[in-house]
Amino acid sequence: MARRAVPGLLVSAVGPAACFIGGRQLWGLAGGVALALFWNGAAQLGRIMRGQPYSGILLVGLIGLVMRGTLALALNSARMYLMPPTVVTAITGAAYVCSGFTRAPLVARMFTELVPPSVADPASPRWRRALRRGTIVYGTEQIAVAILSLVLIDRMAPTTYAAVHPVVSWVFFGLVAA
Repeated sequence: MARRAVPGLLVSAVGPAACFIGGRQLWGLAGGVALALFWNGAAQLGRIMRGQPYSGILLVGLIGLVMRGTLALALNSARMYLMPPTVVTAITGAAYVCSGFTRAPLVARMFTELVPPSVADPASPRWRRALRRGTIVYGTEQIAVAILSLVLIDRMAPTTYAAVHPVVSWVFFGLVAA
């Protein structure tokens, strides 16, 4: 699964972030936004030229880039380019925490899509408890990452934040998972 997911994440997340950093350093905020959008479009075009279907991850990324870029350019603030994902992370975390107290926590729904019932039965009381706890822990981790991101956005230059944030959030996730 990781072998398929990692290249997609590199193209859809790391590529636009690197383009934003480089474009902002070379041509300012508008250049960073434009280069990130160009990267996304070029990656989608490359898929089409290779006979592959449109990428859903790239399409969702494009929507996010357009919304973030519009906000950042309208307010002339690179920090505003960085804020929407942080807000979405906090909202997502809250949704996970809340769902952990329902009959069908969000992690349980993903679990049933990824793990066949022959391997683990999510209906068993033991798995239900584990999936509820996992949902709450994951949601709490997402809220904590959002708070950490807000602190970093406030204290770092936007290009430094864009370079450091992915590593910080993955390390934080790894610590919580461990």
